[in-house]
Amino acid sequence: MRSLRKPLTLAATVALMSVGGVAHADNVIGDGDGVAPIGDNNVGFGTVACKQTVTRTALVALNRNGSTSSPQVFANGAVVTISASSSSAQVSASPAGTVTLPGDWETQANNTKSSPLSSLISLTPTVAGAQSATVSFTATGMGADGTPTTRTDSMTVSWTSGSCSTNTAPTAPGAPVGASPTRGGFTLDWAPSTDTQGDACSYTLEGRDADDASWSVVASGLTAPSYAFTSGSPTEGTWTFRVKAVESSTTPSLSSAYGPVSGPVVVDRSGPNAPTAAADRDAEYMTGEGAAWWKDAVTVTFTGSGDPALADGSAGSGVDSVTPSQEVSAAGPFTVTGTATDRAGNVSSAAVLSGNVDTAAPVVELSCPVAAVVKGSTAAASWSATDEGSGLATPAAGQVALDTSSIGSHTVSAPAGTAVDHVGHQSAAASCSYSVVYDFSGFFRPVDMTALNTVKAGQSVPVKFSLAGFQGMGVIASGSPTFTVTGANGTQTLTAGGSSLSYDPVADQYVYVWKTDKKWAGSTCTFALTLADGTTHSASFSFTK
Repeated sequence: MRSLRKPLTLAATVALMSVGGVAHADNVIGDGDGVAPIGDNNVGFGTVACKQTVTRTALVALNRNGSTSSPQVFANGAVVTISASSSSAQVSASPAGTVTLPGDWETQANNTKSSPLSSLISLTPTVAGAQSATVSFTATGMGADGTPTTRTDSMTVSWTSGSCSTNTAPTAPGAPVGASPTRGGFTLDWAPSTDTQGDACSYTLEGRDADDASWSVVASGLTAPSYAFTSGSPTEGTWTFRVKAVESSTTPSLSSAYGPVSGPVVVDRSGPNAPTAAADRDAEYMTGEGAAWWKDAVTVTFTGSGDPALADGSAGSGVDSVTPSQEVSAAGPFTVTGTATDRAGNVSSAAVLSGNVDTAAPVVELSCPVAAVVKGSTAAASWSATDEGSGLATPAAGQVALDTSSIGSHTVSAPAGTAVDHVGHQSAAASCSYSVVYDFSGFFRPVDMTALNTVKAGQSVPVKFSLAGFQGMGVIASGSPTFTVTGANGTQTLTAGGSSLSYDPVADQYVYVWKTDKKWAGSTCTFALTLADGTTHSASFSFTK
C-alpha cells in the first residue's frame, strides 16, 4: 500500500488474524507512527453467496516509526483511539477501540508494536461478480510535539459473489379494518405485506378525518400489522386510514405503494339529541294551571330526535335505540323519563313527560229524610258527590224527588252518572230508604188527644180522624185498635170487639165507633189506633158508672 505522508523509507512487518485462517503477504508503512493491520493488507473472502453475511476478525496495532522529533510520532503514554470505515456499503468494520501507549514510546525502536486491538470485518454481498473494498483504520491521539496527531492505514477486502436478484419493494398491505362506530380506543388490523426476498419490513399508518385535505402520519415503524388507539383517540370525526410497508433492512430502503383505504371509521363521543316524549293521546282534561289528566292509564312513547354532526362536520353515528314505551296506570301524578343511545354507545340527556292519572269514579252519597214523609207531599232525598282525582265536572250536590203516592217503606236511587269527573268517569248508583205515612191530623171531638177523656162505662165513643181524603177502608192495621185498661183487676190489653169503622165524605172524616164495657167503670184506659202506615195514635180515658 502507499505511505500516507512520505515515500516509503522504512518497512514494518505486521500479521492479520482471520476467522478463515487465510494467509496474507507483508505490509509496509511510511515514516512516522502508524496504524496497520497485523498481517496481509489484502483480505480475500473468496466466493460468498449474495446477501450472505460473513465476518473476519482483524488485529490492528500502532507501529512505532520515525524520529523522536517527528510530529507524526505519538507522545509517551498517549491514549490513542483507533476507528474503522469502509469504502463499500457491502463491507463494514467495527471500531478497534482505545490503546494506551507505554511511557517510553518515543524512545522505542522503529517497528515496535503497541498492544493489538480487534476489529470485526463484516461482508454482505448485494452485487454479483468479483469486487473489492478498502477498510481504513484511523488512529487519533496526542503527538510528541504536543499537538493532536492522526495517522491512517488501510487494507483491501476482496470477494466474489454469485448472481444477485434485484431487490424489490414489499407488496402493499391490506386495507385497515376497525370497529365502527366507536368512541375511540379501538384497534386497526390489516393484511400484512409480503417481500419476494424475505426482507423484514415495518408499517407506516396514516389517517385523515372528514375535514382534512391531506393525510397525516398516525404511527410509523410498526412491526405488526395492527395499531391500537388509546382511549380518547383519535379525535371525534369520520376517519379513513391507509398503510404502506417500509423495507429499511436493505440499502436503499424500499417502500410499497399504499394499500387500499379503509372504510369510514366513525369516532363519536357526543350524545344524540334528547328524544321526544309523547302520550298515546291528548289528555282528557287540562287544568287552568296546565296540569294534564288522563283517564285510567296513559302510554308514553319516546322517539329519537337525531344525532348531531361530529367535530369534523361529518354525520354522527346515528340513533340506535330509545327508551321503550311505558304505560302508567297508577293513580296520581307521574313523571316518565327516557333517553336515546347512539350506535357508538353515547347516551342523550333525558326527555321528560309529567302528568296525572285518574283511575277512580266520583262517589255519590244519597240521604233520605229521617222522618217519615206524608203521603202525597213533595219531598226529596239529597245527594253529595266527591272525587279524588281530576275533580268534578258536574255539580257536587243535588236532590232526587221522592215518590209519596203510597204509604210504606220505599227506596229511591240517584242513578249512575249523577256525578261525572273531568276525565269522564261516572259515579255509581246510590240509594236510600224512606217511609210514607198518612196525613193524620189528630182525633177530632169528642176525643181529645192531649187530655184525659171521661166516658161513662159501656157507652160507645166515636173516634174521628182525617187522613186528608178517602184512603180506602183498610186504613187501620190488623189487630188495631187496642185498649189497655187499668182497674181493680190490674192492667189488661184488649182488642176491638164489635166496634166499626165508617167514612164521612162530607166531613172528610173516618169514624171508628168504640164500644166500651160497663165493667170498666172506675178504670182508666189508653186507646191506641195503629194505622196501616204503621203509625200509632192514642188517647187516654177514665170510665165512670
